[in-house]
Amino acid sequence: MGIEMNDLSLLEITKVKSWAIYFDYDNKHYLLHGKVDDYESIQELYERHLDENGNYDLIFIKSRYGRDYLSSDYIKSINRKTIVYNQIDKEYFRKQLIRSGFVENGKES
Repeated sequence: MGIEMNDLSLLEITKVKSWAIYFDYDNKHYLLHGKVDDYESIQELYERHLDENGNYDLIFIKSRYGRDYLSSDYIKSINRKTIVYNQIDKEYFRKQLIRSGFVENGKES
Protein backbone atom coordinates (compact mmCIF):
# COMPACT_ATOMS: atom_id res chain seq x y z
CA MET A 1 0.00 0.00 0.00
CA GLY A 2 1.47 3.33 -1.03
CA ILE A 3 0.63 6.87 -0.07
CA GLU A 4 -2.08 9.03 -1.62
CA MET A 5 -0.99 12.13 -3.47
CA ASN A 6 -3.89 14.07 -4.94
CA ASP A 7 -2.95 17.74 -4.70
CA LEU A 8 0.49 18.80 -5.94
CA SER A 9 0.23 22.10 -4.07
CA LEU A 10 0.73 20.07 -0.87
CA LEU A 11 3.99 18.55 -2.16
CA GLU A 12 7.37 20.01 -1.24
CA ILE A 13 10.66 18.31 -2.12
CA THR A 14 13.05 19.31 0.64
CA LYS A 15 16.32 17.51 -0.13
CA VAL A 16 17.72 15.52 -3.05
CA LYS A 17 20.75 13.28 -2.87
CA SER A 18 21.73 10.58 -5.32
CA TRP A 19 20.56 7.87 -2.89
CA ALA A 20 17.71 9.69 -1.09
CA ILE A 21 14.86 12.09 -1.72
CA TYR A 22 13.23 13.83 1.24
CA PHE A 23 9.79 15.29 0.64
CA ASP A 24 6.77 16.54 2.54
CA TYR A 25 3.20 15.97 1.53
CA ASP A 26 0.15 17.26 3.40
CA ASN A 27 2.15 18.01 6.58
CA LYS A 28 3.74 14.53 6.62
CA HIS A 29 7.44 13.90 6.07
CA TYR A 30 8.73 11.13 3.78
CA LEU A 31 12.03 9.58 2.75
CA LEU A 32 12.53 7.68 -0.50
CA HIS A 33 15.75 5.75 -0.02
CA GLY A 34 17.82 3.72 -2.46
CA LYS A 35 20.28 1.09 -1.29
CA VAL A 36 22.27 -1.86 -2.53
CA ASP A 37 21.90 -5.12 -0.61
CA ASP A 38 24.59 -7.49 -1.90
CA TYR A 39 23.84 -7.47 -5.64
CA GLU A 40 20.26 -6.20 -5.56
CA SER A 41 19.22 -2.56 -5.65
CA ILE A 42 16.20 -1.67 -3.54
CA GLN A 43 14.09 1.47 -3.21
CA GLU A 44 12.24 2.01 0.07
CA LEU A 45 9.63 4.56 1.11
CA TYR A 46 9.38 5.65 4.74
CA GLU A 47 7.27 8.13 6.65
CA ARG A 48 9.39 10.18 9.04
CA HIS A 49 7.96 11.04 12.47
CA LEU A 50 9.62 13.64 14.66
CA ASP A 51 10.08 12.41 18.23
CA GLU A 52 10.28 14.49 21.42
CA ASN A 53 14.10 14.69 21.16
CA GLY A 54 14.02 16.27 17.70
CA ASN A 55 15.03 13.07 15.90
CA TYR A 56 13.12 11.28 13.17
CA ASP A 57 11.80 7.74 13.51
CA LEU A 58 11.31 5.94 10.19
CA ILE A 59 8.09 4.03 9.59
CA PHE A 60 8.35 1.64 6.66
CA ILE A 61 5.67 2.00 3.97
CA LYS A 62 6.79 0.03 0.92
CA SER A 63 9.79 -1.25 -1.02
CA ARG A 64 10.55 -2.38 -4.56
CA TYR A 65 13.49 -3.53 -6.61
CA GLY A 66 15.00 -0.65 -8.53
CA ARG A 67 18.12 1.39 -8.96
CA ASP A 68 19.72 2.78 -5.83
CA TYR A 69 20.54 6.02 -7.68
CA LEU A 70 17.20 7.81 -7.22
CA SER A 71 17.67 11.38 -8.38
CA SER A 72 17.95 10.54 -12.09
CA ASP A 73 14.81 8.35 -11.94
CA TYR A 74 12.51 10.65 -9.96
CA ILE A 75 13.77 14.22 -10.35
CA LYS A 76 13.51 16.40 -13.42
CA SER A 77 14.41 20.04 -12.95
CA ILE A 78 13.35 22.88 -15.20
CA ASN A 79 16.99 23.96 -15.20
CA ARG A 80 18.68 20.72 -16.23
CA LYS A 81 22.17 21.73 -15.08
CA THR A 82 21.51 22.02 -11.35
CA ILE A 83 18.70 21.05 -9.02
CA VAL A 84 16.82 24.06 -7.69
CA TYR A 85 14.12 22.76 -5.34
CA ASN A 86 11.40 25.19 -6.38
CA GLN A 87 12.03 24.32 -10.05
CA ILE A 88 11.62 20.54 -9.71
CA ASP A 89 8.86 19.15 -11.90
CA LYS A 90 6.37 17.92 -9.26
CA GLU A 91 4.09 16.25 -11.80
CA TYR A 92 7.02 14.20 -13.14
CA PHE A 93 7.99 13.24 -9.56
CA ARG A 94 4.44 12.07 -8.81
CA LYS A 95 4.21 10.12 -12.09
CA GLN A 96 7.45 8.31 -11.26
CA LEU A 97 6.15 7.50 -7.77
CA ILE A 98 2.94 6.11 -9.30
CA ARG A 99 4.91 4.08 -11.86
CA SER A 100 7.04 2.65 -9.06
CA GLY A 101 4.00 1.79 -6.93
CA PHE A 102 4.79 4.17 -4.07
CA VAL A 103 1.74 6.36 -4.77
CA GLU A 104 -1.65 4.67 -5.07
CA ASN A 105 -3.41 7.42 -6.98
CA GLY A 106 -2.41 10.55 -8.72
CA LYS A 107 -5.42 12.45 -9.88
CA GLU A 108 -5.47 16.15 -9.23
CA SER A 109 -8.45 17.00 -7.05
